[in-house]
Amino acid sequence: MRRKTRGDKRSLLLVGVLAALILAGLLAVYLWEQHELALERDSVVDESYVPSLRPVLQYEGQRYRMRDGIETYLVIGLDKFSTEKLDPLDYVNDQQSDFLILLIADHDRKTLNALHINRDTMAEIQRYGLAGRKLKSFTGQLALAHTFGSGGRDSARYTTDAVSKLLYGVPMEHYSTLTLDAVPTLTDLVGGVPVYIEDDFSRVDPALARGTTVRLQGGQALSFIQARGAMNDASNLNRMARQRVYMQSLYEQLRLNLDQDDSFALRLATELSGTMVSDLDVTELAELAETWKEYSFAGIETVEGEAVLGDIYIEFYPDQDALQRQILRLMFEPEQ
Repeated sequence: MRRKTRGDKRSLLLVGVLAALILAGLLAVYLWEQHELALERDSVVDESYVPSLRPVLQYEGQRYRMRDGIETYLVIGLDKFSTEKLDPLDYVNDQQSDFLILLIADHDRKTLNALHINRDTMAEIQRYGLAGRKLKSFTGQLALAHTFGSGGRDSARYTTDAVSKLLYGVPMEHYSTLTLDAVPTLTDLVGGVPVYIEDDFSRVDPALARGTTVRLQGGQALSFIQARGAMNDASNLNRMARQRVYMQSLYEQLRLNLDQDDSFALRLATELSGTMVSDLDVTELAELAETWKEYSFAGIETVEGEAVLGDIYIEFYPDQDALQRQILRLMFEPEQ
């Protein structure tokens, strides 16, 4: 058997180096393609999202279908700031849904309803792995649905899917996620939001004195709707009650600004775009605001149920019969 010479060894080494370079090049191309796909997945506008078919529900022997003219829009408030950047290649993130409200527009009746959903609601949550591969689902707090995916459009869709399942298959036709930055920005854009202070905020912001009416500005609004641990009543139900007070007053300030300034809707959508991920672009959001200002607002409802202490965290269990009747009233009509 011929012994390998130095030339042979150098040739083998050269072949090995070339093979390693080729593999490295292929890996780099693959990672770049994945990066580009992730960036596309994480962009502000989601043109690929297709809502599910509208369900037909049955209740006490009667079949119901969604009314014509109903359009749904899920607003998801996250518990992070926009400066806390995420890796678009990750398939899990640490951004939970801190606030969920479903806006229900009836274009035939020219009405707008709002359903405030508890973040602690126990619901079926779909797990996702690499490349969006579905894993085994589990029952957990609704807030956790957003923690799967990159934190962008994919995570928003996972949340809309979980909310849709909770609401008996009602499609979430549009969505927007907003980071915490959006609250001060929105509050200042409308010129402040007046609220009556019912809770003791002495350990959070002494300027929010109990028993007074305060026009919230900037970060004050964030303290008002987010404060929990430092409050006498630290439950999420109490915080949700404050959020509804803020939202009702905010809606009135939005209507006032929209009526007085024809350019306000576009300016509003533009200012919020940096804190938002949505399936609608800035122009479409502005058009939506202009449309809704002509609708009568029926107010903000919440879901009936019970909040109990689980193994570690508070868990909210909806009253399923009450929830089904609520959904039927808001969006359905009996089949003929």
